Amino acid sequence: MSKYHTYKQNGVDGLNKFKFPLIGSIFMFIILIVLLDFQFSIVKPLQAQADTQDGNLLQVDYVFLEPQVEVDSNEAFITSMNRCITYLYRDLDVEEHLPRELIIAQAILESDYGRSRLADVSNNLFGIRTWDRSEPHVFPLGIDSWPGWGVKAYDSKCQSVQDYLRIINEVWAYEELRAVRASNPNADGLVLADYLFRFSTNPAYADLIKTVIKRDLRA
Repeated sequence: MSKYHTYKQNGVDGLNKFKFPLIGSIFMFIILIVLLDFQFSIVKPLQAQADTQDGNLLQVDYVFLEPQVEVDSNEAFITSMNRCITYLYRDLDVEEHLPRELIIAQAILESDYGRSRLADVSNNLFGIRTWDRSEPHVFPLGIDSWPGWGVKAYDSKCQSVQDYLRIINEVWAYEELRAVRASNPNADGLVLADYLFRFSTNPAYADLIKTVIKRDLRA
């Protein structure tokens, strides 16, 4: 066997040995791209929603751990609420999302930017009630014993947002809101606010939410 042929044979053997790690590397690279695309697909609908809003308060950041809702300032409350919503939307189908401005506006209206007494003692940002005495709850001022309901208490303010999303997505009172959202996925907070009339006994509730959206979240 000539020296040239020996070199050629060694080169082929080396190429065969190199081919299998190369194929494995390409395969792993494809898997990585697929995983990254999946993660980005979670963020894309949230980013698209944020892009329809004015300003940076509703900017979307990907969140891995449950964030703390901050109440030191109005801006801190809004931006931390936005992070909380991003965190919760990871495990919620896009069809069950609500406009961020609607959620945050209601929280502002119901809890005064998370600084109300009830929000402080119960972490409840929406005044959500419970009729189950065994659930953790607190009472408004002036009520000292169980009147048949209590203000539901949560371990964190972000958990109250999670419960709010469950209520809007499951309770019969908001079937009309869900129908409008399903027929018009681009419906914003100003549109869907009209279908929250059962959330409060105040006949002007929808107008109050719209005012908060326009004044605090879109100005």
